[in-house]
Amino acid sequence: MEVKVLCGCGAKFAFDVEPVNGQMPVAIYCPKCSADVTAFANQIISEKLGAPASAQVPRAVPVAVIPEAKPRLKASGADAVSAATPAQPVGAEANPAASVCNRHTRSAAAANCFVCQKPICLECMGQFGYLCSINCKYQAEQRGIRIPQYQFQKTVVANRWWQKVGQISAVIALLVVLLISGFIWYLYSGSQPKGFYSLKFSENKAPLHAEFLGKNELLLLFPEKLVVHDIKGKKDVWTASFTEKADTSNEEDEPSVGTFRRPRFTRWGVEPKLYLTKNLAWIALPKQVLSFDIRTGAKTQTIDLPGEMASFRATEEALFITSYSGPRKSAMTRIDLASGTAKTQETVPTPVERQMFAEEFPAGVLPTAAFLLESSLASDDEKKRALKTVYSKFISAGVNAIEMQVRMVEPKLVYVEAMKKAGPSALNATTSASTSAGLVAEEIFNDLKRSKTGGVKQVDESVYRVTLRRLLQEAEPWSGEVTGPPAVFALKTVDVLVGGKMAYVFDKQNKKLFEAKLTFPVADWLMFSAGESPFLELDKTLYFFDQGILTAFELPTGTVRWRLPSVGITKIQSDGKGHLYVNSTTASPEDIQYSEQVKIRDVISPVLLKVEAKSGKTLWRSSNLMDCELSGKYVYAMNLQIGGGIGLAQGLSDALGSYSPSSPGAEHFRIFRVDPGTGKRTWQYYHNSTPYEIDFEANRILLRLENEVRILKYMTF
Repeated sequence: MEVKVLCGCGAKFAFDVEPVNGQMPVAIYCPKCSADVTAFANQIISEKLGAPASAQVPRAVPVAVIPEAKPRLKASGADAVSAATPAQPVGAEANPAASVCNRHTRSAAAANCFVCQKPICLECMGQFGYLCSINCKYQAEQRGIRIPQYQFQKTVVANRWWQKVGQISAVIALLVVLLISGFIWYLYSGSQPKGFYSLKFSENKAPLHAEFLGKNELLLLFPEKLVVHDIKGKKDVWTASFTEKADTSNEEDEPSVGTFRRPRFTRWGVEPKLYLTKNLAWIALPKQVLSFDIRTGAKTQTIDLPGEMASFRATEEALFITSYSGPRKSAMTRIDLASGTAKTQETVPTPVERQMFAEEFPAGVLPTAAFLLESSLASDDEKKRALKTVYSKFISAGVNAIEMQVRMVEPKLVYVEAMKKAGPSALNATTSASTSAGLVAEEIFNDLKRSKTGGVKQVDESVYRVTLRRLLQEAEPWSGEVTGPPAVFALKTVDVLVGGKMAYVFDKQNKKLFEAKLTFPVADWLMFSAGESPFLELDKTLYFFDQGILTAFELPTGTVRWRLPSVGITKIQSDGKGHLYVNSTTASPEDIQYSEQVKIRDVISPVLLKVEAKSGKTLWRSSNLMDCELSGKYVYAMNLQIGGGIGLAQGLSDALGSYSPSSPGAEHFRIFRVDPGTGKRTWQYYHNSTPYEIDFEANRILLRLENEVRILKYMTF
């Protein structure tokens, strides 16, 4: 007779047997879990023989294993599933419907103990598994009974949980090690700028200008061509050649590049100018202005100028070119960048009584060497007579241009103390050796300078009549008197006339909006500097710095919002997020009065400030950082040391003149990345000379050196 059995552990097997008195002749055990299934086999035999079963017996009630000496029948089927990981407790199917737990009488039995065969519930199984007590566990260990693992037993669950915790901990530990290692590598290597790409050129073949064009391209301006270079592909994308050559017939010979003479602004010695818009590259040549499509290099426009170019300035709206076409004859041309249309107006400057320095000159007039020598040797009375002059100057002002006509009304040159009076000699001081040495050196420098200059400086407090006329647009002229040499600064919506300790603010139609009295005059180097301005217009606020104070004026009313005392400011710029970055110095107001005083012990040094634009609150200050540059979220600053160091043996006037990366004789040049939140330096890059040009684009830096264009790059997050 064939008997098929399904054990409680899930194993299925079958065997042939000849019943004796309607029962199994020997005991039968599960081949997987060793459970005694003889009762199940007897029940099946009784059902097949037609004899009623004495009682309902569970299908695979596990019982204790009888002694090994007892013979067994070998199971013939191997259709079983491993009992070590049952999918769920045996449940009601393995127990009588009315069976209850031996310990928890109110709980239904889910299985039977593998040792004592007592019914157990899920709560017992959660504690002991397929056993009912510690005693049965001990008995199973003594007899060598293999007990299947119940997956929901507390110890099993706990072990499984701790195993996962161990695995997760190992992974976390590995990640921490990798993170720390990566951070150390990033801090000392990855975040440091390194040479990423380089273009080298032979002598006299280097570009005049280089800058980033997008993420993977460079724009290079050569004397005879414009080139877009692909960094990834390491090749030129396109080249656009210039056809115009400079007229150098009245100049000394200059080394040629091949057969092409380098185009330049021959009268003023200025190289071709480049200005980029979104889609076009504008090139200003001596007698033409060209535009090229940035993507293809195709020439899109040629604009002929009425004469040889004398000056060039670009704003967001237009290009302004002053052309010199002959003695006392010039023209102002405005090229609208949106439409490409050009408008020219002839100008007839007011005759001058003398030649002035280059920055004061009308377009196209150069100072002669004889005049410069004569001026330097002239007496004070002769200098006063020389001040009686009339001259004109042209300023581009966005939607139009300004002709500033200046006529002196009352000459007045005054001399003011620029150095402290000499005190007791430091040689007699009873101080330490180091302090005494510093005092002696300082005294020697000051004595030398005092003997040369008399310890005074000359200040022009002459009265000038200034007339402002608008070119390229109809507007009523404005005329008034100012004290001190005048200068006009053009901004986006307003223009500012500065003279002495007064500033006059106009709209673009010459309507005076307000005037402001200054605490200190504007620094001379700013008054006559091309392209530099002490003003910044932003969000209906005019930020302005004189020699000692940064002031925020409300536009158009002129109401003072705040003032920030800081001596020696050279530049202000906005990050577009409500903050101003201010390049200033550690000088004091006393240094303005005694600007020629030499300092060795208390050297004037540059400082970078971050200021809240609305309130004027200083958020942080960082020392020995000169020129600041912003590129998106990145803040860079530069530091220039000439010889012994920054500002060594200098007064304020000398120190301000040296705080520029383009200063001659530079020996030690550094670029710093500055944390915008704290002002701390995150890294520095050193070069043993000042680059001709620097461009910043996010985490990339372009350096134009003598015969090389070098790109630095660093990792960032």
